[in-house]
Amino acid sequence: MSRSLVSAARDSGPSPTFAATCPARAIAMRSTANAIAVATPIVTTAETRSWWLSQKLAAGITARDSPRSRPHPSDLRPRSGEFLRENAPVSSAASTTRAVLLDALGTLVELEPPWIHLADALGVQPDEPLARAVRAEMDYYRDHSHEGHDADSLAELRRRCAAVLSRELGREISVETMMAAIRFRAFPDAAPALAELRGLGMRLVCVSNWDVSLPEVLERCGLGGALDGVVTSALAGVRKPDPAIFAPALELAGCPPANALYVGDTPADDLAAARAAGIPALLIDRAGGADIDSLEAIRHHLQL
Repeated sequence: MSRSLVSAARDSGPSPTFAATCPARAIAMRSTANAIAVATPIVTTAETRSWWLSQKLAAGITARDSPRSRPHPSDLRPRSGEFLRENAPVSSAASTTRAVLLDALGTLVELEPPWIHLADALGVQPDEPLARAVRAEMDYYRDHSHEGHDADSLAELRRRCAAVLSRELGREISVETMMAAIRFRAFPDAAPALAELRGLGMRLVCVSNWDVSLPEVLERCGLGGALDGVVTSALAGVRKPDPAIFAPALELAGCPPANALYVGDTPADDLAAARAAGIPALLIDRAGGADIDSLEAIRHHLQL
């Protein structure tokens, strides 16, 4: 299968299909992933809010948790199937899988090395100093991506990111040049797996730490129509590993935690958040050594 490319990854403005219906809450915790997402609708019932609060307290997750102090993912990687076994639902009608929730970056889409495309645009070699400068911009973006919660704030965030890149390189880099170098593409197994899961009657929701542009990114990658909704931390107001990000996702999916299955690529953020929310979870690593090495293997872990 050919891969769909995104020429301007952090696109501006949310897709109307996924527009949020209520304002974002203030975010206290720093971003821990490369991507951030849009939620529709946000859960409003007191009963649901109190449930999520109890889950957060039980998980011991606070805004003081620092992504920079977390262990390396390789130190936390479970043995094959470990997270699924710990969260495995019992065989009963009450635990039948009705929805699959998926992370974005590293799970549905991958980032092409931006320094390669930037080097082409600048007419220079993609050497280590250029790569370091791009990584510095990426680090800044991760720490501030939640601030891109609408078109205006996203434009301002991009201006600041371009300023970081310019400072690191010692030359002016425009927002347009920077954005043209940031390209995403869908993993080859993404579209076929989503189509198969939908054929099995699953509701499909992307849940990711990303800015407001994620729906457009997924659309350009050819995955927008394959999903029933997208939840971003930018408008949800919380980021993984805070389990509260799953509240709007479950609302979109129309099911409780036990009837959902989450798939992500980072033990410290994705799986920790899902487990704290009471959602069975799978770790994906296409190099092997995790619960699954392809999205097409999700079907083998559904409770049907």
